[in-house]
Amino acid sequence: MIRWLLGGLLLLGVATGLSRGWIVLDSCRMLRDLNVPTMQNLQDKAAPVCK
Repeated sequence: MIRWLLGGLLLLGVATGLSRGWIVLDSCRMLRDLNVPTMQNLQDKAAPVCK
C-alpha cells in the first residue's frame, strides 16, 4: 500500500514540475542522444525540426 502512495506522489511531483517549468524536457536533445532517426536525417530537403 505504501508503494502505491509513494508512486502516486512521485507522479504528482513530476507532473507538477513539468507544468511549472521546474523540469524541462528537450526532445531534440533526447532524440539526438538516443540516435533516433529524424526526417532531417532521412531526407536532405526536409524542413529542420531541431536546431
